[in-house]
Amino acid sequence: MTEEICNHRLAAKVERPVDGDTVRVTVNGRSESVRIQALDTEESKAGGDKPVTPWGKKTAEYSATLFTPGREIILDFDAPKTDAPPDTALSRFRDNYGRLLALIFIDDLDYQEHLISLGYSPYFPKYGNVRTEALHRRYLAAERKAQAQGLGVWNQVEVNGSVMRDYPALTAWWALRAAIIDDYRRARAAGTEILNPRIDFETITKWAEEGRQATVFTEFQAYRRLGSRKAVIDIGSQAQPFSIFIPDIETVQAQELIELLQTRYIAGGTEGGRTVTCMETRKLCGQNAKTPFLIFSYLEKLPSQGEALNSPKTSSPRPVTASNVA
Repeated sequence: MTEEICNHRLAAKVERPVDGDTVRVTVNGRSESVRIQALDTEESKAGGDKPVTPWGKKTAEYSATLFTPGREIILDFDAPKTDAPPDTALSRFRDNYGRLLALIFIDDLDYQEHLISLGYSPYFPKYGNVRTEALHRRYLAAERKAQAQGLGVWNQVEVNGSVMRDYPALTAWWALRAAIIDDYRRARAAGTEILNPRIDFETITKWAEEGRQATVFTEFQAYRRLGSRKAVIDIGSQAQPFSIFIPDIETVQAQELIELLQTRYIAGGTEGGRTVTCMETRKLCGQNAKTPFLIFSYLEKLPSQGEALNSPKTSSPRPVTASNVA
């Protein structure tokens, strides 16, 4: 491992490999599923929203040769030691399904760089670029090398018999999301008070009980009506669920919000892709102890009343920075 990288790390023992980007480990005496950052390998088993591919099966077979049961590996949480104290790392760094999020090193092998360089996975920044600059540069270089040589996922016909994943479209979408997340990280680092449900869910729940105002950085999942004039938008995740409540969907502002959501944030398409943004809420309300909801105030800066949204349904969303949210 490179000396210039001083992130918070924990040792773990492999229980069993799951596939190329997921492994089951024992860490601090607990059995955990680890979703490996920076990777998105093709599927080897049915049940997800991606197609099972021959290359996905080959990738799972290859990763099993590295993740042998009982082998010690290092979980790197992609954050400096000062930002990730041991008593919070295992609760803070988790994905939407409650799995640990970490980079993995096996002895002196950077597992992410290794798989990317062999074409087993693209560099996957959908949930944000790797924060550690030295690693980010290495993964970009490894991806360019694999692309230049037409390895693995970059030669779909050779490894799968036909194009089973549209990587040009996927990587463009992932890069967009990564840019938005980078803007959020910069704003938060500069002291802007923005809550993220992945790491601030306890605060969101507490503030909901207190009826406080907040700005939340999140992605949207589904819009549904409640009676004739009300609606709820599901946001958060399975592990940290909460919702936006729109008390009157017939106002001009609410209609603009719904149109914006459907055309820009929760439209289907690229493997069910959604993007992310900051939203301002008038107040948080505690619906119950587990599921707070947010009364909507505004999202980005909507057009003035009566001004039509001019972006067509097929257009790509532009990045949203925290400065767009007044």
